[in-house]
Amino acid sequence: MEPLTMLALGAGVQGLLGLGRGIFGGIQTAKANRELKNFRLPQYTIPGAYEDMMSLYRRRAEANELPGQSLVENKLGAQTAFGQRAAEKYAGTSGQALGAVTGLYGKQMDAVRDLGIQFANFKAQERVNLQGHNRSWHRRKISSGRSTSGYPHNISTMSCSR
Repeated sequence: MEPLTMLALGAGVQGLLGLGRGIFGGIQTAKANRELKNFRLPQYTIPGAYEDMMSLYRRRAEANELPGQSLVENKLGAQTAFGQRAAEKYAGTSGQALGAVTGLYGKQMDAVRDLGIQFANFKAQERVNLQGHNRSWHRRKISSGRSTSGYPHNISTMSCSR
């Protein structure tokens, strides 16, 4: 055979191989696109116990008073009233009674102020707890592969191409 014929024959074989690769690649691309179109990310539902726990943390973070605060305030009021009656009954003069009652109300206001400070600290801590539990949940979802954050948002529009 002549060298030109050999070159032409080699080029023809290479062309056929390229055509075969192209056809095979097109078939593989179509197959991958079909599989991607039918692909669904796994759905994960949050366990009921976790929802209940988060609801408790939310309620505590949104609380308007300390747990048991109304009982403490009622007890303070009752003790102040008892002290006022005792001061009126046992004080030697009206000035002494007024001084004792004023002291009682001052102590009650101090106790109420302390409750307010404790409530502010409680509320701040409960908000931190709620944020921490939210972050913890999201980290667990991501580490377990149950989050979609690593995937494209709309996987059905993806396509493979060569």
